[in-house]
Amino acid sequence: MGWFGRKRSDGKDNAATPGAEGADSSLTFFSVDEAAQFRALVREVAAERGREVTVHADHIVDDAGNVFGLWNVAALCAGESDGAWRGLVDTHVDHLFNPQGPDVATMDLEALMASVHARLVEEDSLRSFDDLDAYSLEEWAPGVRRILAVDTPTTVLTPALDHLKARAPLATLIDQGWRNTRSLLDTEPLSAERVEHDGRWFTCLLGDSFFTASLALMLSDVAARFEPEAVQEHGIIFAIPYRHQLAFRVATDAEAALAGLMLIPRFAANCFSESPGPISPCTFHWRDGVVSCLTEMDGQGQLTVRPGPYLERLLSELG
Repeated sequence: MGWFGRKRSDGKDNAATPGAEGADSSLTFFSVDEAAQFRALVREVAAERGREVTVHADHIVDDAGNVFGLWNVAALCAGESDGAWRGLVDTHVDHLFNPQGPDVATMDLEALMASVHARLVEEDSLRSFDDLDAYSLEEWAPGVRRILAVDTPTTVLTPALDHLKARAPLATLIDQGWRNTRSLLDTEPLSAERVEHDGRWFTCLLGDSFFTASLALMLSDVAARFEPEAVQEHGIIFAIPYRHQLAFRVATDAEAALAGLMLIPRFAANCFSESPGPISPCTFHWRDGVVSCLTEMDGQGQLTVRPGPYLERLLSELG
């Protein structure tokens, strides 16, 4: 993996450069003009199917309040000439409006319990819902929400919590969702790559599962799997830029903490800007189950790292 770069889940290199002049602020692999053309096409295709939609920067909302993301189909279109966009958008919109998959209300309870997962998502991705708390369990970290998602063969659903509670006690669903996500650590083909720069490094975990980044919910187990000799006394510096990626470095000592603080923040911010299913551009510190944010990004894209009192004391050992 190149420094501050990544591979798309389909193996192709991302051509877009975050912050590049003329790039759309939400669909960053498009220019502003291309993004406008793409959104107009989505609106047109939806109208042809009798669905009036409101088109937002990275999603659409139909007149029933259903929210559909645009990032995935936009990423597909970005790799093709604009003459090929129509077919891709047609297929995507047909899938959105005519999903071939079970409904939570009618799913067999055993299948529901096998499919429910704990998931971390970008808080802004839920803003279009009238009631954020109707879909989200809690704020897990600044700008990141923990939800329950249902993984079906054709799509990942985000049901309202009331719909889930109609099927089983919420505490039972939360426990099962955690277990199902945790099981991915044992069952999914995860790729752990060491990303190095100037003699320092961190681990980047990649996977095809939509819940790969959500393994941060059991970060101590992840670190124990991929850095088995690392003592976690001082916690773990980590980032979850998008749904298929978890970057981390166990802060075994001051030098390891410095490596995490120097390397992960810019890497995370760049991957967040480039990738489908973005979650957070921030870098975090996990210690004894408590998550704190270590970075801030201003409106001009200036990244500031703020280690906080605990890591500052640890770093002071460097002299």
